[in-house]
Amino acid sequence: MVRGTKCRFLIDTGSTDTLISSTVYYQIPKEKRPILETEEVQVKQVDGSRLPVLGIAWVEVQVGRTTHQVRAVFTEMKYSGILCMDFLVPTGGNIDFQSRDWRLNGERIRCTNGAGEPFVGRVVVSRTTVIPSGHEAVVPGIIARKGADLVGPAMVEPMEGGGDLAKKGLVLARSLVETEAEVIPLRVFNPGREKRVAREGTTAGTISQVEVGSIHGELDVVANAGEELPKHLQDLFERGTAKVEATYHEDVRKCLVDFQDVLSKGDHDIGRTDVVQHHISTGDAKPFIKGFAEVASPLHALTEKSREFVWTESCQEAFDELKGRLQAAPVLSYPMPEGDFILDTDASGEGIRAVLSQVQGGHEKVLAYASRKLSKPERNYCVTRKELLAVVVYLKYFKKYLYGRRVTVRTDHAALRWVLNFKNPEGQLARWMEVLSQYDLVVEHRSGKKHGNADGLSRRQCKQCGREEVVDEAFGVPVPVREQSRHTMLYRDTSIKELPFTSSPQ
Repeated sequence: MVRGTKCRFLIDTGSTDTLISSTVYYQIPKEKRPILETEEVQVKQVDGSRLPVLGIAWVEVQVGRTTHQVRAVFTEMKYSGILCMDFLVPTGGNIDFQSRDWRLNGERIRCTNGAGEPFVGRVVVSRTTVIPSGHEAVVPGIIARKGADLVGPAMVEPMEGGGDLAKKGLVLARSLVETEAEVIPLRVFNPGREKRVAREGTTAGTISQVEVGSIHGELDVVANAGEELPKHLQDLFERGTAKVEATYHEDVRKCLVDFQDVLSKGDHDIGRTDVVQHHISTGDAKPFIKGFAEVASPLHALTEKSREFVWTESCQEAFDELKGRLQAAPVLSYPMPEGDFILDTDASGEGIRAVLSQVQGGHEKVLAYASRKLSKPERNYCVTRKELLAVVVYLKYFKKYLYGRRVTVRTDHAALRWVLNFKNPEGQLARWMEVLSQYDLVVEHRSGKKHGNADGLSRRQCKQCGREEVVDEAFGVPVPVREQSRHTMLYRDTSIKELPFTSSPQ
């Protein structure tokens, strides 16, 4: 440091005068900044070119615990500072070039390379490992480029930007390892929704030496930081030890220090608790809102291409509804190792939705809700294709829970059971059937009146009478009809075209 300002020095045993850059000079606070003397001084580089000189001043240079005053030359250069013989000789330090340590007055100071980075080794994956979604795995690794100073405990850290692992969607955790071990354990986490593979030879991160002695020193400072008796407990300590032998005073003081959080500071906080603000990291998980796709539909419409931004009453209602739902969450349960899963799906003209449940203790408990808006091409699907799309999408969405487990898919669209029994499916249906074949499925039909948990995510009530929309049992969506006779119902032309795809199985 120079006058309390951090500075990274280059050690040069071939120069006499210490050099400090003008950048560091202007970083020094004005009240500590030295007054420069202007002298005819020339600073030449190795190639003979001159460096512009700002001035000369006596300054205190501190390295570790050692401080020495030097007559430094302030100049414009790419290095923050160059520490030369006018500092090295009086302080009597020794540089160990093999271990790259500078031993100065009994203190060990680590040196870095020309880029300002510590001397490190490179750690690579030694065996291809598959990491499931949302899991952390211990991946075996080896040191590919080990420095001579890597002895004993060392720190494994991810490379800048994440390195090759980040490109594969994986994250390496910092960990303390032993460099003498043949296999270096690497803690690798997969935050994605699909399994990832850490292949053999992939560069995982860097490994560098750890200063064990400095760690112990930091721990001692932390341990002794809370030993002082708080001021509001001084009176209690004096009254409590007034008639106690002196040998027990230290025990009383230690007890008060250890339990100071449960002791009142005065009459103002008796019978009250402190409000502690804390933050819980949820990663990239978004706040859950039940039926978000349908509720936010007017807001999504504003973002469509060539759509004029007009804030309507429906937009304001959707905005207010979302604000209200963000403040309240449904009570959800955690998935258990035992118990069959139940997936209720439903589709409408605007979106698809699903409810994931599990039978726990003889009761059906909700684990998660999901919904999304249909794209423009998906809105043109027939009703059966929309219902099948909902099943495919949410089986893939909840794959981490449902894969390898028995799943009961419940739908209010009876034609799905008929479609799933096609012998020779083609095109999109064949691709969807291939996805469904990965799961142990049982498809059950449930009438719309009993399918309210999934269907209710998009069903709206009339504001005037509170009556819900009438849903046609054959199509699963509101369809206007008119009665021609007592036994005959005529649908719209678009509905008639969809009839062959929605007939119930025999």
